[in-house]
Amino acid sequence: MKGVKTVSTCERVSLLDAAKELGMNPQGLREYMKRGLIDIGLVLPNSKGTGFRYVIMREKLNRILGKEREGVFYGSEKDRQAL
Repeated sequence: MKGVKTVSTCERVSLLDAAKELGMNPQGLREYMKRGLIDIGLVLPNSKGTGFRYVIMREKLNRILGKEREGVFYGSEKDRQAL
């Protein structure tokens, strides 16, 4: 894919938005992330120790979705070359 830059970004996505983009129920996405079945970010214990925080990265979500945006591929150089 000529003319496509590979970049790293730290843009975050809400869990609800990520679930919509993936066509999943938000609780299902939480469970997938906790079990390591989908790698789109981090699952962290919350500060009170009673639950979890979900940090979803746009780059990882786009990689799962196979998306590009405005000539920028969100993934590794190896993944880009495989296209």
